[in-house]
Amino acid sequence: MKTVWREDFTEWRVTDGTVSLDFKSRYTSDLGEWFAKDREGNRFAVTVTYPNDPRDWTITDELPESVSAEMKLAMVFVVLYHATPHR
Repeated sequence: MKTVWREDFTEWRVTDGTVSLDFKSRYTSDLGEWFAKDREGNRFAVTVTYPNDPRDWTITDELPESVSAEMKLAMVFVVLYHATPHR
């Protein structure tokens, strides 16, 4: 996984060598809603369950089994790392 644009942590390209997905935040100022779509329109979305509360997340996985669990975990990691406050 790597950022699509240098120094822009709101859009990532996640790939396993055969499948590639662009995973991005819906808004650049609010990192509570992230999504990726494959070529067939299947979605993978990670959103905060309650607005402005990064403690609970909802994951919607409509991707086919050809997308590995490791790719999905990578996308969840990106969200949790960049959308939760750091001390």
